[in-house]
Amino acid sequence: EVPVGKNGLNINFQVREGNPVKIRRINIVGNTKTKEKVIRRELRIFPGDTFSRAALMRSQRELFILNYFSNVVPDVKPVDDSHVDLKFKVDEKSTDTANMSAGWSERDRLIGSIGVAMNNLFGNGQHLNFNWTFGRYYRDFQIGFTEPWLLDTPTLAGFNIYDTKREAYYIGYKQMSRGGSFRIGRRLTWPDNYFRWDWVYRIDQTSLSDFSQYIIERNPNGIVTEHWPLTSSSVTQILSRDSRDRPEFPTTGSQMSLSTEVAGGILGGNVGYYKTEFGINWFFPFFWKFVLHSETRMGYMDGFTKASRIPYLDLFFMGGDGLSRSIPLRGYDDPLAGGTVYSSGGRTMFKQSLEIRFPFVQNPTAYGIVFAEAGNIWPSLSNTDPFELRRSVGVGVRVFMPMIGMIGFDYAYGFDNIDKYGNVKGQWKPHFVFGTGF
Repeated sequence: EVPVGKNGLNINFQVREGNPVKIRRINIVGNTKTKEKVIRRELRIFPGDTFSRAALMRSQRELFILNYFSNVVPDVKPVDDSHVDLKFKVDEKSTDTANMSAGWSERDRLIGSIGVAMNNLFGNGQHLNFNWTFGRYYRDFQIGFTEPWLLDTPTLAGFNIYDTKREAYYIGYKQMSRGGSFRIGRRLTWPDNYFRWDWVYRIDQTSLSDFSQYIIERNPNGIVTEHWPLTSSSVTQILSRDSRDRPEFPTTGSQMSLSTEVAGGILGGNVGYYKTEFGINWFFPFFWKFVLHSETRMGYMDGFTKASRIPYLDLFFMGGDGLSRSIPLRGYDDPLAGGTVYSSGGRTMFKQSLEIRFPFVQNPTAYGIVFAEAGNIWPSLSNTDPFELRRSVGVGVRVFMPMIGMIGFDYAYGFDNIDKYGNVKGQWKPHFVFGTGF
């Protein structure tokens, strides 16, 4: 400190810059289930490297994003003037979820579901999921497996098989769908190492029949006069980027996806269309522990020719909580869930959401949300009007429970609901949310 005049002083900092140090050893502790190689392959810093705090923090982020650990604590221990040891202490958490339920109703008789999802199979980082839902008017079976590091390389491979049956009483038409998909993907290093590229081949066959009188009178998108079944054989390429800091309650970063699906032609089947979708989620620290989340989604699809056949269930639908193929839009009913809400589907779609999230507890993760969103679908590109949106606001809560996964509840007010007389009418609607969220 050097006095300057009567009321001031200069403060000088003397800094002695030492030599860069090398990483001698990296130790992993606390992994009671996850195998050490599963952890080490996610690190961005290695023995022999020059120490970098940025690489250390990126390694911590990669371990958090696995969603196998409730906490990851890195530690640096000097060895001598030119070497340090690193230690990553991880706290394992439950990564498997299971559900089993049964009930009885006069309409559906025995109803129930059995499911399990193992997201870190035997500590190898593999994913196995199985789900069977059954009832008098509904049956759905799904099984899937994913290997994220095929042959110890950053190459993902996986498959999914499903068989679905819905009776006409349930949704206004009888649906029988069965098929499967195979996926292969690779992490990229350009434009940066948050990117990845995936390819998905899907084949399925769907048949709709036994249409209700309501459906016959309206014939949405020609499904009554269509020559069923339709067989779809498609390839989808997905370019995505994920820089979120945490999997369950992100506070910074983004998640982006651009996908293009092509069906028919040399791939076979009796349908032909192309479908492009783009989505991006942004997360920003707001104030205190509040987080601002913005989501934008848009999509377009069409047949290759005017005579090309497009499966009804592959069109865009919007409304509900996302438990069906419909794009979720809180405050509105799911057009694929039955009842009296039917939709012809759309070939273009747009949706914008804005949420303010505030955490209740850290472990297990639980947080509340206040949201506003708007979206719509349109029958063609020429009919698309980005100002003709269905709007909603509401509140909700999310809780991540061990052995159960994410459960949530939203209560939303849809400003642009349409009653049975065709009049626009605001209405509150509850929504239950299950599965993966971010």
